[in-house]
Amino acid sequence: MGLIADSIHIYEELRQHSFTIKAEGGMVFSFSFLPENYHHLAGFQHLADVAGIAEPRFGSGRFYRLAKSGKINEAVVTNSVFFARIEDRLKSFAEIKNILYHSNEMIVDFDPSLAQSDIAADFFLYRWDGDLLKGPYTYYHLFLGHDQATGIYYPATYIVEPTKQYISGQKMLTCEIIIQ
Repeated sequence: MGLIADSIHIYEELRQHSFTIKAEGGMVFSFSFLPENYHHLAGFQHLADVAGIAEPRFGSGRFYRLAKSGKINEAVVTNSVFFARIEDRLKSFAEIKNILYHSNEMIVDFDPSLAQSDIAADFFLYRWDGDLLKGPYTYYHLFLGHDQATGIYYPATYIVEPTKQYISGQKMLTCEIIIQ
């Protein structure tokens, strides 16, 4: 399989469950992976030079269905001049499962200004690999957003980062992740 097919396979596994976060202090919320979340989690919005990929004509839910059926041409995606921006996300898409199955910390009240970021999210879960003292290391972040109008939480974006940019200075709470 290719990178897109591999990520779809992982995403389909995630779609089979809902996830409930119980954080210290009594905060509890749930979320699921919907077809329309895949596009942004995989980073396709960064491929601005490929028509219909960065901004799918018929929405991100339909984009997912096309990708799932093999109708998104992987060669077109990998030949984008911006592909390097999403390559690590696609190659490490399985880390989203690892985050959900093995995390016990959560960033609460994510403050994007501390991370010099414009990510619109309320929380994120993360994990890391590597040697934090000697390097190299990589952080994998699953950001979770909240729609104020509907009260629904959702996976907002997934970031692979070799620095502590998103962790530093943030308020952390321990949490339990319940998978249904």
